[in-house]
Formats: sequence, C-alpha cells, structure tokens
Amino acid sequence: MKSRIFYLTQHFFPENQAAAFRATESALLLQEEGFEVVLITGFPNLVAERKKGKYRGRLLVRENYKGLEVVRLYTPLDTKKGAFVRLLNYCSFMILAVGVGLFMKKPTTVYASSPPFFVALAGLILATMKRARFVPEIRDLWIDFAVLLGQLKNNSVIAVMRVLEKIIYRAADRIVVVTEGYRDHLVGLGVKEAKIRVIHAGVDFDQLIKGNGEKVRAELNLTNHFIVGYAGNVGLAQGLEVMVRAANLMRDEQNLAFIVVGDGADHRRLTEVAKYLKLNNIYFRGQVTREEAADYMSAFNCCLVLLINDPLFNLTLPSKLFECLANSRPVLLGLGGEAEEIIRRSESGLIFNVQDPASLVQQIRYLKDNQMMAIAMGENGRRYVNEKFERRKLVNKLGVIFKELGSGAGVR
Repeated sequence: MKSRIFYLTQHFFPENQAAAFRATESALLLQEEGFEVVLITGFPNLVAERKKGKYRGRLLVRENYKGLEVVRLYTPLDTKKGAFVRLLNYCSFMILAVGVGLFMKKPTTVYASSPPFFVALAGLILATMKRARFVPEIRDLWIDFAVLLGQLKNNSVIAVMRVLEKIIYRAADRIVVVTEGYRDHLVGLGVKEAKIRVIHAGVDFDQLIKGNGEKVRAELNLTNHFIVGYAGNVGLAQGLEVMVRAANLMRDEQNLAFIVVGDGADHRRLTEVAKYLKLNNIYFRGQVTREEAADYMSAFNCCLVLLINDPLFNLTLPSKLFECLANSRPVLLGLGGEAEEIIRRSESGLIFNVQDPASLVQQIRYLKDNQMMAIAMGENGRRYVNEKFERRKLVNKLGVIFKELGSGAGVR
C-alpha cells in the first residue's frame, strides 16, 4: 500500500524562487519513489499567471503537473510591498488548506514546508484532525528572523507565535531542517534531537537549465566585462547595499559590471541609492523567468551570496549558494557558519566582510585578475555539490522518514 503524503507549500511551479524549485522537484522525486503525493499550494504568486482565466473567481483549482496531483487554493497576490496583504496571503492559505484538506482522502503523513509559519500551523491542524503523522520542514527560523528585521514588533503577537511554535515542534513526529545550525538551535529550545533530521536544500542537476550568457551580455553591451552577479530575493535580510557601495568604489574600473536579478522589499531603496550615486556599472533587472535567470547566471563571472551581519544568520544556508556552485560559478560569500565551511572545504570561492564594501572590492579584484583560478573554483564547486548536495540523494533521505513513519516508528 502506497504511503499518501499531503505536501503543503505556498511556493510551487511556475514560481521561480528557491523554495518553489525545492518543493516542485522534491514532490516529483517522491512520486518517482512510489509515494502518492498530493501537493497543496496557493495560486501562483505571479501577475501573468493570475490573469489566466482558470483562476478568476475561484477558491480552488485542481491541476495535474507531470502526473502529480496539485490542489491550488486562492491567496491574495503577495507583492511583498505591505505587511497587511502578506498576512492575508498567509492566513487565507492556512484556512483554505485546512478546510479543503479535511474533505480529502486521509493521508499517511502531512509534510508542511515553512516558512511561512502558517503553513506549519495548517499542517499540524490537518494532521491532528486526519489522525496522520506530522512532519514540518523548517527552511528558516521565520519568527526569529521576522523579529530581528523588525517585521514582528508586537510582543503579545510574538509571545503567541512562540507558544504555537513550541506546540508544532512538540507535536511533530519528525522535523526536517535544512542546516546543521537549525538543528542545534532547535535542540537548544528543548526539541528532542532524535526527531530532527537535517536534509539540505541541494540541487537537482537534471533540472538545471543551460543559459545563454552571451545573449545577456549583448543586450547590456557587456560583452568583454567581468560580471559580478546576484540572483535571488532582494530583501531586508540580504544586506545588498554592500554590493551597491562596492560598485560605487569601482565605478571607474574598466570592463567591470554588477547585475542584481530579483525583487523584494529592499529593491526600490537600493535602486534609488544607485541612482543617487549616479552609478552606471550596476544593473537591476527585477523579477525574471527561470529561463531568463539561467541566462543571467551563465553571464556571471562570479556570484554574490550574503546575509546581513548577525549570529542568527550564520545558522542558515542560502539555497542560492548551491545553485551558484552547481552552475560552476565561484562564490563571493558574505556569511559565516556552515556556508563558509562549504566554501572553504570545496575551494569554490572567497569570503568577504559583509559590513565592509572595501573587503568585497578586494575579493572582486582578485577574481578579476585571476580568472583562470576563478574558473577552477567554479569547477570545484560543481563537483562538490554534485557529490554532497544532489537533490535526488537528499529526497531519498526524506523518503526514508516517510517509510519509517508509515511503518509505525515515531518519536514524540
């Protein structure tokens, strides 16, 4: 008898951020392993997709994606510009996921990918009411990060969420975390280490798209330039102002350019800073398709991976790190912890001080002046990720968890 998995995630194809790639590829690989997977997600958080007739006036749309059963639920479009709309987006998904899930065939396990925090809460409610096993996936410390960034300020709200967080961890049969640091953090909160499993984000090499970097270079008239690129969320946590400041310090250097691909809460401010400084060596490209993102990645000579300077962020491991390395791009890393260990072990990039633009400038110049070494670093990174963080191998570990739980094994 097949194990039936409810896979709850707010991010799924055709969205093109790391969380959507992870959910899409993981669900398909689990299906390949013989699990019956029902993917419960929201309407695509893309304006172009929302304009399609099949979503208009609907609360629920059932789809088939490569043989995978997908249940899409209405959520307000999250433009990342306001807290109220974002909260509506989260809450509407939680309410509908629980309401719709209650009328669906009983699962063996409910697997809920968080953040947002409300997805884990929906998973807990569904698993309890359906008498199923419960496995939350913790992709970042959502409450801690929201408090740190000033996005959560009400002490009463924070206290309630902390209580719910403890209930989620206590009720879980297993907890999947994406870094060793998160595991240690949860153990420090009193979570039983026996129920925690570390399964890194990784990369599905079969799904990597070979981009056309020359197309990007030609369009931007950067054919002979050394390009420092960033692709991902342009949010408050990323601390991308150091890249803008580095571009300012290198404004007079020939054949050098910076490209930022992505959107987020800090995008407008950064573009205004670049405009105020009258920089003509940095390009902000906004949100792009997955195919276009592959073109930009192919155009980059090196990739920037960074988060703001705080010990809490040293516990994390950005998914974009794996994608950059898998695409044979040397990494300029502004982060400590496990991410720094990976770069040093694999000899796949250089470390800089995220608070010091001059530190970033120094490392950029080193790679620009030693481009054969930069290429070798990129190749080192690809080999290392293929060996240690190939997604198919990682999803196999997830499958083991579901099989254990299906056979009756559990830790409470």
